[in-house]
Amino acid sequence: QSDVPDGAVRFIMALRAIGEGHVSSVTFRTGLIGADESISVDVPSRTAVPPIILQDEHEGLLGVKLLCGGSYTLSET
Repeated sequence: QSDVPDGAVRFIMALRAIGEGHVSSVTFRTGLIGADESISVDVPSRTAVPPIILQDEHEGLLGVKLLCGGSYTLSET
């Protein structure tokens, strides 16, 4: 919440997106809710960076880990 005007709150929003071939994915946006309850959404990046997908097994359960270290902004993830 640094560099936010008094009474305002920065937020992160997760959205379902549909890409080519109707493949679903998750995308993120950031924004600001003002002290006057106004809502503004930051302009997203023009590029997307796919995560590195790793299989992960923890206590016998198989899952995946997504490593998103190549993104500069959350909207690139």
